[in-house]
Amino acid sequence: MKERFIGEIIKERRKELHLTQARLCEGICEPTTISRLENNEQTPSRNTVRALLQRLGLPDDRWYFAAVTGKELELDRLHNEIISYNILYEKADAEEKASIREKAIAAHNELEKISDKDDSISQQLLARSKVIIGKENGEYTKEEKLSLLTDALKITQPGFDISKIDSELFDYDEVKLINHIAIAYSDLGEHDEALNIWKQLLINLERRFDKIVPVRTQHTLILVGYSRELGITGKYAEAIEYAQQGVDICLKYGVYQNLPALLMILAECFYQVGYTEKSKELFTESFYLCKVVKDEVNKNIAADSLKEYFQIQIN
Repeated sequence: MKERFIGEIIKERRKELHLTQARLCEGICEPTTISRLENNEQTPSRNTVRALLQRLGLPDDRWYFAAVTGKELELDRLHNEIISYNILYEKADAEEKASIREKAIAAHNELEKISDKDDSISQQLLARSKVIIGKENGEYTKEEKLSLLTDALKITQPGFDISKIDSELFDYDEVKLINHIAIAYSDLGEHDEALNIWKQLLINLERRFDKIVPVRTQHTLILVGYSRELGITGKYAEAIEYAQQGVDICLKYGVYQNLPALLMILAECFYQVGYTEKSKELFTESFYLCKVVKDEVNKNIAADSLKEYFQIQIN
């Protein structure tokens, strides 16, 4: 296999997409950094290169083989640790949340100490995680969440425009942030805006990342949000269609993180349209799957639904 410089690959892809250096690096690094990278004069930090590759729709684990410093490894460790706490927190019951929040805040403090002030990727991760984890004394209000999440996205996307989500350049973390913004709109009762955001995100992912397997997890995340919102607004047939798409992706590519939520959405929608036996089967499957993966939130919802709809007690 012929070896190629990372800068050469980035330059080639950037030109294919008719992007200027300034447009590609907006909010991530300076255009001069891209110029040096493309001319093989400088290799920026691992996280910067990863974000650039993701914006270009390239797999970030295939092209990047450069040596990394001890600081970069520590940054990577803290990034992964914080993301893990975010996932655990969202799946935890009320009793566990306080302990996870405490550990996450400690990781936030560590990352703040070692990251540079101009490290926009770390600053954005911190901002997003703080909204998910909440304050030391509890959650932010719905209005605060929307405002803080939008501010966090604008760290790397200063010109963010909701009406142009389908055609913009986003890395994976920005996709997660926009997903949280859609959830915030839904929580505020602005369901049309939430649906609009998720629909545009699906178009964006399908257009730019269709052939990259790791992005399938991002795809199923957006399908969870979109299908759930369709169900909330009574569009059950569409909700079933998109939730089933998500299930199919999970099973085809072995990405199971969002499978419990997708099965729960299918179960609820089938119940609402009168397919009660199918609904009962899916709620039961969801309960045991959630039990295995320790998804306490969805496990409790499945148990409550089985009790309410079918008078089945399960534990």
